[in-house]
Amino acid sequence: MRQVIMVLLISTLFLVYMFQPFLNEVYHLRNLALQTTLDRGIEKAAVDGRFTEPTINEMKTTLANQLHFSPEEVTFSGTTGVTPRGGYIEGTLEIPAGQLWILPSIFGGANDIKELRAYAKQMSEYIAR
Repeated sequence: MRQVIMVLLISTLFLVYMFQPFLNEVYHLRNLALQTTLDRGIEKAAVDGRFTEPTINEMKTTLANQLHFSPEEVTFSGTTGVTPRGGYIEGTLEIPAGQLWILPSIFGGANDIKELRAYAKQMSEYIAR
């Protein structure tokens, strides 16, 4: 009986040791993809003076295709009104965080992080004609 308990404890720790780094890497890469997508979107928005619907839809579609989320799960908030040159354009993208622990009931409990969020702020380059 003692050997069975030891095998169960060791196998649990072995699972965590083997697979938890992959979940951490997935979390990091999702966060990086989110920030990169928002950075590309804010570059376009700076030229247009605001986040246009095509730019927002392109960011949502990019994240939905790359990270396998539905476009409805990707939320955006930011500057949608025209901002003249010299003003700041801000944007925030959010996606669900997903599972952060290989064995959440033992080591993680409930996820403290419910969504991944990226924020960007850039000066507008829009000149009204």
